[in-house]
Amino acid sequence: MVRLISILFILLFFSQYSNAQEFIIREGNRLFQEGYYEEAIENYLQAEELKFNDPSLNYQLALCYFYVENYSDAIRFSNKVIEFPGAKTLEAYIIKAKALDIQGKRNKSIALLEEASELSDNHYAILYNLGELYFQEKQYEDTERVLLEALEKKPAHIQSHLILGKTQEQLEHTSTKLLAYYFYILLDPTSEEGDKIIEHLHQVLFGEVEIKVAQVDDLILNANTKIEFAGSDLAIQANAKTFKSDLGNASEMEIFIASTDAFFKTLGEIRKQNTGIWWSLYVDFFSRLANEGHTETFCHYIHQMHSDASHDWVSSEFQKVQNMVQWMNSYQERYYQYEDEQ
Repeated sequence: MVRLISILFILLFFSQYSNAQEFIIREGNRLFQEGYYEEAIENYLQAEELKFNDPSLNYQLALCYFYVENYSDAIRFSNKVIEFPGAKTLEAYIIKAKALDIQGKRNKSIALLEEASELSDNHYAILYNLGELYFQEKQYEDTERVLLEALEKKPAHIQSHLILGKTQEQLEHTSTKLLAYYFYILLDPTSEEGDKIIEHLHQVLFGEVEIKVAQVDDLILNANTKIEFAGSDLAIQANAKTFKSDLGNASEMEIFIASTDAFFKTLGEIRKQNTGIWWSLYVDFFSRLANEGHTETFCHYIHQMHSDASHDWVSSEFQKVQNMVQWMNSYQERYYQYEDEQ
């Protein structure tokens, strides 16, 4: 009987102990959600004394310390998560890498994410953050490499398309720059970057930006030259001149739609046996979109936050927008099915 009472007492003790932990953590989570990071830290530290080396708790502490700009402690608690791999390990690598970068230790940050990439089987979030660091270091070929790999794993990762577009702009690769920017603005038409990207798309399609067309000789000097896109680069140049003269009475939006449609269809025609994600995702998607007759809808959709006329068009032509969205959903299902079969 005494032994039974002792067992019940112990069970009751641990139940109360566990309840105390959970209450403190819940309170910390509430404070965190409301942006009271210092107060959340106090709660999490109390819980940490009761729940030593819990990965989720240590991750929350690392995140809070990062938000209050205490990067040393953000790294310290990230290390605790990394030391015992499990839940939140990838996120801990990213927090630590960001903290190291802010501390001026970018080389260490890059090395850490390269290590995390290998350990995580090249998780898209690790690759994206690594790509950002490569971009800041002007290592554009490395940026392109890791972002394309990230997009192979998660084609709808919005920021990867944006940084990839900026990378192609630095490399003076016109067609691939447009493809990445088109995809980005499709996925996030309300973004802060949207105005600049829409303006840049207009400048390129209207011949206001110099286009460097890749030549075979360029391969000798730069192995990253995209000679396979030379045809579409030339087409952009030619269309910028012809559409202005042939469609002289057309609005700027009508010329933009015609230029975009021609660009997408040209890429579909020159695809042939070209491989890689530029062709299997970007070119395949946009050439099919154009061939299905959705280019006009697409162009108004990406302009809806940047043009009152396009905003009104999207509202009045709701069925056309729905048709495009339905087509995109069916395309996505086919794309992932195709990827699984490879």
